[in-house]
Amino acid sequence: MSRVLVEPVERDRIATAAKHLRDLLERIPASECYPGYEGFPHGWCGHASELLCTYLNDLRLSSVESFYVMGEHHTPHYQSHAWVEAGDLIIDITADQFAAELPQVWLTTDRGWHEQFDVKERWRADVIKKPDIFGWLPRLYKQMTDASAVGEEQPLV
Repeated sequence: MSRVLVEPVERDRIATAAKHLRDLLERIPASECYPGYEGFPHGWCGHASELLCTYLNDLRLSSVESFYVMGEHHTPHYQSHAWVEAGDLIIDITADQFAAELPQVWLTTDRGWHEQFDVKERWRADVIKKPDIFGWLPRLYKQMTDASAVGEEQPLV
């Protein structure tokens, strides 16, 4: 599949937004996380990627649309992972849940690490138009964007 190149200035904007979202998500106390979640980033890849995809598309930081991607593998045991793709760029804000040496905010065009997962889903996530069953993601997204708009450093939940 041919991938559109994301321009360097757009990459910088995406990186800033991804770092900002990661910072906000890290501040959510484990006790107030989605049911069954540990502290961020463990187990958060799907919801964090849905939030990031929505955020990047809403901010229109790039001429390239962002997509939620989820893959899985079964060797040596079942694992799944989700990230965001925009053109040739992979944006992953939870890869470090697998190994501490992986970046906390990873923007890369090197598909090597992510290719261990067979892609099962690829879609334009929107947590407002397609909310989760508990309605947690739209509330979190609203709090996140409200705090972003005014530059607040308050807890999100």
